[in-house]
Amino acid sequence: MSSFEQKILKKLDATVGKFLIEVLCFIWKKNFGEKEKLEKTKKIGIKNVLVIRPGGLGDTILLTPLIIFLKDKLNVQIDFLGEKRNIEGARFCYRNLVSNFFVYDSLNFIFFFFKSAVRKYDIVIDTEQSFLLPAFFGRIIGKILVGFDTTEKKKLFDIKAEYLFSEHETKNFIRLGEKILSELERNHEENLREDQKVNEQKFKGKEYDGFSIRNLSDELIRKSRDFLKEKVKFIDREKLDIVFAPFTTKWEKSYDEFDQLIEAVKDKGYKVKVIGNRKLSFEEIAQTILSAKIFVGVDNGLMHLAYMMGKKVVAIFGPSNHIKWGPLMGEIIRKNLWCSPCSNFAEIPPCPRNKECMRIEKEKIIEVIERILNQETGI
Repeated sequence: MSSFEQKILKKLDATVGKFLIEVLCFIWKKNFGEKEKLEKTKKIGIKNVLVIRPGGLGDTILLTPLIIFLKDKLNVQIDFLGEKRNIEGARFCYRNLVSNFFVYDSLNFIFFFFKSAVRKYDIVIDTEQSFLLPAFFGRIIGKILVGFDTTEKKKLFDIKAEYLFSEHETKNFIRLGEKILSELERNHEENLREDQKVNEQKFKGKEYDGFSIRNLSDELIRKSRDFLKEKVKFIDREKLDIVFAPFTTKWEKSYDEFDQLIEAVKDKGYKVKVIGNRKLSFEEIAQTILSAKIFVGVDNGLMHLAYMMGKKVVAIFGPSNHIKWGPLMGEIIRKNLWCSPCSNFAEIPPCPRNKECMRIEKEKIIEVIERILNQETGI
């Protein structure tokens, strides 16, 4: 999807999406939104789940812990609805976990939508933080709709999760799964009391293990790291010191001195490679990242892939929220300006200061790179 098409879609979402949400909310609450229908669906059991993730590659990669969580705890069919720009990454990350992949911005979506509106998913999870249209579609094709308690679309959700700007995005996504499981657990306990079977430990025909939703994030992130690394076939590639990923679709997040930085690092004798500037398969990209000691980049999808595979990352941040999207392993380099970060969800407002937050001395970046490389080699 081009940047122009993205702008058109965002305009439609903000105008048409808002109108559709209000109309559907009125109709749904009047005719179909009774609590009893929600309870009935939960009692019958969950057979299939649809995860909706429009947008770029980064958040798609960060959804991996949630997908693992849902497959592990629900053990049902999971389908994924994404966009052309993130579907390849989704197929790589969720392979063997997700049954079907569908594309939001394609003609086939029309057939998928009408088919799903008749059959309906037991649970639809809208993972989008702000856009409205995913909730509109999800409400029509799902019996239970789950999403973040953010914009006006929250009125359509049966199960709402709090969205925290003070937490990493992976933890926000995991919270969606926690809310689903806590709701099902509560309903299960109520059913046991109603049926006077307090001692029976069954849930959906399987042994019920007293699910706990506490302290799961670190464990799920470790599982995701191992899961993603296992997907990469071993190839005896040349060992690299640094892999650079300087490319981004957002001008505001770009670092203008990357060429000089790369040349300066090469002059010091380090073996480096640049990725993202030509078409490689996701597996080839992952192989290259794993072959290097560290990864250096800006806030882009490959940066998220690197640290989700356990690679140490040096990330240059400016307008993006480094608390939400920064690497879980490695270091963030940024200027502590009063106006940074300025992004709201994934939207970056026009910058009146010519992206001053991204004008960082390359010597400072090299210093951080060498310090981490020395730690890696035990110097």
